Amino acid sequence: MSSTSFDKFAVFYDKVMGESGDYTHKVTIDPALFKAAGNLKSKVVYDIGCGNGSISRKESRRGAKEVWASDISPELIKIAKTKYPIYKINYLVRDGNNFKEIPRGYFDLITMNMSVHYIKNIITLFKNIRKILKKGGRVAITTDHPLKYSTHLDEKRIKTLAEFLKRSRSYLDDNEKYVYNNWTKKRDLLIYKRPLSKYIEALAGNGLFIDIIVEPKTKQLSSYFGGKKIKSEIPAYLGIGAKKI
Repeated sequence: MSSTSFDKFAVFYDKVMGESGDYTHKVTIDPALFKAAGNLKSKVVYDIGCGNGSISRKESRRGAKEVWASDISPELIKIAKTKYPIYKINYLVRDGNNFKEIPRGYFDLITMNMSVHYIKNIITLFKNIRKILKKGGRVAITTDHPLKYSTHLDEKRIKTLAEFLKRSRSYLDDNEKYVYNNWTKKRDLLIYKRPLSKYIEALAGNGLFIDIIVEPKTKQLSSYFGGKKIKSEIPAYLGIGAKKI
C-alpha cells in the first residue's frame, strides 16, 4: 500500500468516518461497492485497506459468514478493535500487497473501498487476489472516477477552463503520483492515479472477469471541513466488480 502511514491522522479519520462512514461514503461510494460486490450472505470476505473497519462492519451486518480485514495503520486497526468490539472481525496490520500467510482459495469476496489507489503495483495485487479467491469468487473495488476533475469543475473547485485542461491532460499517464491528503490538507499522502484501462488490463490479465462497472451519480460531495455539501451529476467515484474465472 502507500508508504505513508495513516497513524498520524487515524483519530481524525475515525472521527469523520465513525461507525458506518461519512456522508459521501454512505450515499455514493459504499452503495457502488456493494453493488459491485453482490450478495454477501454466508460469504467469506477479506476487506483490504479497511481503515477503521466501517466497510468490514457493514459486511458483517449484511450477513457475511466470516470477515477478515487489514490496514497498513496499526493505530486504525487498534481503533477498529477497541472502539467497535461487538463485531467478530479478524483484523490484520499489513501493507495492502502483503498476502503472506493469507490462505489460498479461501475467500468468496475481496473488497477494497477507496484503497486500491494507494497500491503501486496493481498487477501483482490482482495476481495475489486471484490466488486467495475461491473459484467463482469476486473482487469489488471503488476508487476515484477518471472524470473526477470534471466533477470538481462542476462544483466550482476548478475555477477556470485552463486549469481543468491542465489537470485533465495527464489522464492517460500510468501510475502518475499525486501527493495530497484531504484529511490533513497537507502533501503527505501518496496516491496513484490511473486511467480506467489500467484497472481493466490488470484485472483481466489475472483471470478476473469484469462483469459490472458502477458509475454512481454524485448526489452530494461532503466537505470534511465546514460541512458544505455540493451536488454534481458527474460521477466522482467508480466501482468495479470482477469474478475469478
